[in-house]
Amino acid sequence: MHRCWKRPPSGIVLGALALLVLARQGCSVSGAQATMPYMPEESQAERRSPAMSPDQVVDRIRQKDLMVLQTPGAIAPDAVPRLLPLLKDPDSEIRELTLRALALVGGKEARHAAISALRDPADPVRAAAGELLLKHPDKADLQALYTELASNRDEGVREDVARVISRIGDPSSLEPLRAEFAREADDRARHATSLALARLHDPQHRRAYIEELHAPEAPRRAVAVRDFPEVNDASMLPDLIQLLDDQREALDVGTSRKRLMIRVCDVVVMVLDAHFNHPFDFEVQRRKRYSTEELNAAKAVLKLRASPR
Repeated sequence: MHRCWKRPPSGIVLGALALLVLARQGCSVSGAQATMPYMPEESQAERRSPAMSPDQVVDRIRQKDLMVLQTPGAIAPDAVPRLLPLLKDPDSEIRELTLRALALVGGKEARHAAISALRDPADPVRAAAGELLLKHPDKADLQALYTELASNRDEGVREDVARVISRIGDPSSLEPLRAEFAREADDRARHATSLALARLHDPQHRRAYIEELHAPEAPRRAVAVRDFPEVNDASMLPDLIQLLDDQREALDVGTSRKRLMIRVCDVVVMVLDAHFNHPFDFEVQRRKRYSTEELNAAKAVLKLRASPR
């Protein structure tokens, strides 16, 4: 099985977000290249700012001011009707930023707009639409999502839609997903569909995923571990706990100038720390090799969360 990588946002979004993260970390940016540090998701308790007026939000989006997306509470649901017309703007970056703003508030109108944007001519816009739907999965959208899964010509959209359907979690989605898996020619979209089926407890695809966790090659195991949040099945935690004993090198997380390998056990700690909202009492970093004591501490925490298969 191959890992399905997410498409990147547009240059303006990626560049501005990178600079913002570096600034928050107290890093200086100089030279031709900067390395973005690992940064866990922000706390839900982060201080919220007063909401902007809908007109203010629209003005910020038209100015391509990303701070409006990074300020908690700045966009309120009453801004949605004013934002929707921006999805027809000829500038694809404005359409993309509009979808990212809508993703902060969600709601029926935002989801319907995102489904329509899955057929936008610009790839970053389609990717932003997929991210909105992943953040706000809703059973009411299933029929429209089945249509996109079966007929959208963008394999990245089909990949996203399979993931959204799996997060909705309706057992009736098994047959549309099985049909998509049978006809899908793109490796990444096919892989995403297999993970979606595993999440919905399809026996064949659950077995296939578990086999990847126990594959003989260390890199295959590491890739399967990184896919665990898509499967999200606590009954598989015993399989992951076993992998904390696998100290073979598996993934290169270095830069273009310097190779840095981490082991299967390191990937398990990194992925599950993020997935379970940081349950470990030691520092977790993207480029860290964990000590025996830290691995044993992770095992103890995970055993408490494991459920019988």
